[in-house]
Amino acid sequence: MVVPPVIPPGRDWTAGRHVLVNLGGLDNPLWRPDDAVAYARLMLAAVRAGLPAGRPVVAVTNRGIAAALADPAVGTYDHGTMLELMSTAAYACMTSGLGNIYDAATTGVPTLWLPGANDSHTRQVRLLSEHGYCDARLDWEDIGLPVVDHTAPPAVVMREISGAVRRLAGEQRLRERLAEELAGLTAGLGRTPGKARALTDRFGHGGMRLAAAAILRRVERSSENP
Repeated sequence: MVVPPVIPPGRDWTAGRHVLVNLGGLDNPLWRPDDAVAYARLMLAAVRAGLPAGRPVVAVTNRGIAAALADPAVGTYDHGTMLELMSTAAYACMTSGLGNIYDAATTGVPTLWLPGANDSHTRQVRLLSEHGYCDARLDWEDIGLPVVDHTAPPAVVMREISGAVRRLAGEQRLRERLAEELAGLTAGLGRTPGKARALTDRFGHGGMRLAAAAILRRVERSSENP
């Protein structure tokens, strides 16, 4: 039996002009829909604030949030178009759901991972960072907000994240710091492919090549020692 790779072959990243802001995975029954909209609005504004003049932004989210934002730069796209937008972006700022992580690996787009918007996001980014697959990351405590306890039950985590979003929305000083941190962390992105690309060597089509090579070596050894 042949098991297909978790990360399929995709387009290689070639730096373009636009910055992709991918705000997927914000729907969660454990926080209010207006908190999800506020998160999307705050992150998009912070990314824009740190960009040089003339650098276009393309933002992606679900239909409900896109409608609430009513921003011409925000849309909802099929997966093929998403991969195209990633592979032609200067760099991306994304929520760290598994789908986004796999797509960053598939395309090789340099990525800054945004503050966690659910109980798994931050833990996933920490694993990427610990294993050398993370270009840049930002979490709530990096902008002066309380540390979110991601080991707590999901309802508790989402309550803490909701509190962080509301404080951020209400304090200009925190919003300015978020923009400054984002600008600093993304200043060096876009010069080389993203580090998440290396995930394909373990879990994607690169891993399939490694597995095939291991099988070939085993067969060769068996033929030499019948």
